[in-house]
Amino acid sequence: MKDLFDNLESFYSQYKDPKYVIGDWAIVDNKFYECYKNKVKLISIRLNSTTIPVKDIDEDYVNNIQNTAYCETKDKYVKLRYNSNFIAVNIYEREYEYNKGIKLVAIRKITDFNLSDKPPEFKFILNILGWKASKKVLDNIEIF
Repeated sequence: MKDLFDNLESFYSQYKDPKYVIGDWAIVDNKFYECYKNKVKLISIRLNSTTIPVKDIDEDYVNNIQNTAYCETKDKYVKLRYNSNFIAVNIYEREYEYNKGIKLVAIRKITDFNLSDKPPEFKFILNILGWKASKKVLDNIEIF
């Protein structure tokens, strides 16, 4: 449990004073970002969209859309989970490790928080992370 609180404190400090800001997104895991920026090229993408009913600040239910992308590189497997307010990622050696943890990498720096905003396009997420995918791969994203 201590690790969780240490991570939250670290994320919050990176959110308040980020080293990297891309558009209106603050990178909150600099180590991960620096390790993989401009080094990941996706060769396959499967995308799943889930609508989650959540309560907003006024205690009203809104539909929050969250996307999960299962991707492959030449020798790794990638899981990306994102919505209009966060990006979480992890990279695995084997496909069956997808159920292992995921890391919060970026948080949107906004003044008007809206849970019902639609997630950005997948290509936009790749730009924030500094990752690449060919036009052919992006045109052939498998939706399930």
